[in-house]
Amino acid sequence: MNDRFYPPKDSAWVRGAVNCCFPLGLRCLTPVRRVSVAAADWEHLQALEGGRALLLPNHPTVLEPLIMAWLSRQLRLPFNYVATDEIFTGLRGWLVQRLGAYSIRRGRPDRKSLRTTRRLLAEEDRQLVIFPEGETHTHNDKVIPLHPGALQMGFWCLERLEELGKPISLPVLPLFIKYRYLADAGSALRAALGRLEQCLGLDAGGDSSLVERVRRAAMEVLAGVESEYGFRPPAEATLDERVARLQEYIVQRAAQVIQVEPPRETAVHLRLRTMCNRVYDYLHHLDDGLTAYQRRLDGRREVAVRGCLNDLERLQNFMAVSEDYLAPPHTQERLGEIIARLEKEVLGKRRLWPPCEAVVRVARPLELAERLPAYRADRRAAVAESTAEVEARLRALSRETRDLGIPASPSAPAATDSEPVGGNN
Repeated sequence: MNDRFYPPKDSAWVRGAVNCCFPLGLRCLTPVRRVSVAAADWEHLQALEGGRALLLPNHPTVLEPLIMAWLSRQLRLPFNYVATDEIFTGLRGWLVQRLGAYSIRRGRPDRKSLRTTRRLLAEEDRQLVIFPEGETHTHNDKVIPLHPGALQMGFWCLERLEELGKPISLPVLPLFIKYRYLADAGSALRAALGRLEQCLGLDAGGDSSLVERVRRAAMEVLAGVESEYGFRPPAEATLDERVARLQEYIVQRAAQVIQVEPPRETAVHLRLRTMCNRVYDYLHHLDDGLTAYQRRLDGRREVAVRGCLNDLERLQNFMAVSEDYLAPPHTQERLGEIIARLEKEVLGKRRLWPPCEAVVRVARPLELAERLPAYRADRRAAVAESTAEVEARLRALSRETRDLGIPASPSAPAATDSEPVGGNN
């Protein structure tokens, strides 16, 4: 069985070198040109100095770990990070370990990772970043249901503090990261749509609005995938019904390949998360073969299972294509998310990256120690209630920033935010 664990190997000199290069790296390697935090939210972050804390950001894209590293740099606090073990390879793996990241295996308990979490929080009083949504989901205007593991680890930390005779306290900070374009990106969106329309054999948009063109391209891509899988949707089927049918087929097929029961959750995000975790768990067991022939069989199975992962990732491309996400308010940022996902399906990679600003909002901290008596009375209920509270605070921040961005209609004024603290330095 694959029991690899990648521990944190914090290195002051590596962190210092990265901090020196960070502004240039952020500008050159990502579309983020600056990070803004309102003054009131910055006070919540500054209160972390000198004490342990659990930071729980949303995770719509691959950029959030970099935004959290920016906060760590600005605060001069060496955060630790929990990350899926797939990223700990090559130079990237070497680097993130020395920046304080350590691995966790998806789909099964990881005792080494859990022990490291308790040590960092309870024994070393560190600030730990966990992304409780569990995976990227492309919806920068939404929060998907949180995984309860982050809050469960918080309660285990409190129990360890009791054993050590230390003050029992663990602030939990929900953070919401929202991206908005720095300038009107209409020309970039239209150019990206033009490339998609050409590849899809669609006529140029003409006088059609951006929203209409995005919808038309999305429907054409969906029809192509349905045709590949042999689907013929009913004429009266809605967009959401067609995507749900596609999702059900892909999940059922993955469950059949790895010989497990399909997930019982009804929400597409939860079904996708559960199925991905089961596939990764299956992959972790594929090196159990003792003989050469068993290892050969494992290799053949891995090819099939990797195909399931590709299908599940493909399904993610349609998670941002829904009636709800295509409904008002129409912002260029939201349309850009959909276009980028369609690019991955049609062109094989994302090409649309307009320069943007990352706006960080911080909710009022939740003191987990106040819920310890409830945890002792009913552990499962206390974890569920604490997770729901963090999720509610993230959703509140999401609603507050919903209109933050550039309207798709050029006649409407762009939304503004409160005076930021910090910048891109």
